[in-house]
Amino acid sequence: MHTNRDLVSVTTVVPQPVLTEQLQAQFKDKAVVWDVYSSTARADNGEKISESTTEIALDRVSGVPVDWSGAWVNDGTKTTTKFSGQIYKFPFHTEKKDYAFWDAELGGAAPPAKFEAVDSVGGVEVYRFKQTIDWFKTNLDDGTRSFLLSKFGDKTATTGDVYYRNTRTFWVEPVTGQFLDLREQRQQEFRDDVGTVTTLLNADFRYSKATVDNSVKTAGDNKFLIQTVRLYAPIVLGVIGLVLLIVGPLLMRRREPTF
Repeated sequence: MHTNRDLVSVTTVVPQPVLTEQLQAQFKDKAVVWDVYSSTARADNGEKISESTTEIALDRVSGVPVDWSGAWVNDGTKTTTKFSGQIYKFPFHTEKKDYAFWDAELGGAAPPAKFEAVDSVGGVEVYRFKQTIDWFKTNLDDGTRSFLLSKFGDKTATTGDVYYRNTRTFWVEPVTGQFLDLREQRQQEFRDDVGTVTTLLNADFRYSKATVDNSVKTAGDNKFLIQTVRLYAPIVLGVIGLVLLIVGPLLMRRREPTF
């Protein structure tokens, strides 16, 4: 157990172009496959507290997982997982409404991320959402339960469980759906059957200034691209349509028989 330590939580997304290409027939070019590496470590010495790898296929527009049997999570044991709700971003053109948001402990049963207010991050207008997960008992395998009981339980205790709660606050740039800032207040306790309670984790994670600054910049660049496509795509399509109207009669003339 680590007390009064600064922790660093890092999430790295690596697109998988080969797998994405293989899925295009199934999802009609609407899905992208990501490998996501997550780790939490002590800031002072780099000691790992937890780490996991996820492989997931997401809808390109909404950002929600598609129904893909190949999705999995490996946090020590590789487990096929059926994901649901938003996970790593909100949809393009995020609305002022509540969104289902995935939680690793509760899965799709997690409470929604509720829209709270229009806010600002780095001079950029954002929508603020909050997901509140109250204390609940997590699934615990017998080996982990026995280990925690031997380490933290009272000597008269015969069993115990891990309880978890979390509050996530998201600051979302609405055009791109990107997080410009994220705060996660996560707690875990081991509670044995005679009333002994041990805090396993009491952490307040927040994007660093460097992460916020980079998120603001990339969201600004991506927002410009999206707005440019929306502005000029109808014009381009109109020009293409006009060209086709001109070329069409020419092609028909060439096909007319000569006598």
